[in-house]
Amino acid sequence: MAVLFPLSRLPQSLLPFLLFIIAIVAATAQFPIQYCPDSVANYTANTTFQSNLGRLLPVLAANGSANGFLNATAGDLPDRVYGLVLCRGDVAPGTCGSCLATATEGVVQACPYKKSAVIWYDLCMLRYSNLPFFSVADSNVRVRLASTENLTETARFNQQVGAMMSGLVRYAAYNASARMFATGAAGYVDPAAPTIYGMVQCTRDLSADDCAGCLRGITDEIPERYSGNRGARTLTS
Repeated sequence: MAVLFPLSRLPQSLLPFLLFIIAIVAATAQFPIQYCPDSVANYTANTTFQSNLGRLLPVLAANGSANGFLNATAGDLPDRVYGLVLCRGDVAPGTCGSCLATATEGVVQACPYKKSAVIWYDLCMLRYSNLPFFSVADSNVRVRLASTENLTETARFNQQVGAMMSGLVRYAAYNASARMFATGAAGYVDPAAPTIYGMVQCTRDLSADDCAGCLRGITDEIPERYSGNRGARTLTS
């Protein structure tokens, strides 16, 4: 979940299941980004699973925009489908709904006949599976995006990013009114890029501790994983 933003403001960009963003410049990210695991079995046409998926996706698109988050199921075992949608925490319901409508169509095109798939757009994400995954902080899948622009001085930058992200993680996870979403900014010593922006978000089926633990696992890798990068995004599911 890492994307780079314009210096002046946070953009209209999303994260994933769990996500963090640091940015002081604009970065290039080609959305949508999909995860269609080869290890997952395929379903076939005109089966109960396909029917259940076809019933679930419109429900997620129609009802997920009201609160920006929804998880739901369709059908009975062994053909039950579990689905979840999430919009960036500060987008309007109409914008959220449009993104989710696109995602429900896009995921079946990007991952045809997959029993499990994730698709990320700039403002929303969608995941479905034949296996239960609600309330589980699973960060085994991580999509990492980083700026192509580099910093000349990293120690101070990493220190300020670390302090900012630590505060955002605590606020998002443990402040009930935040709905597991937080943005912030911190000053930076470079006159050409005086502000660092950050954003974190979890899906609201997670516990506060699981949200915080997952986000900390992501933010802790910033100094090594993104050393020298002026911005980054990590998307997880």
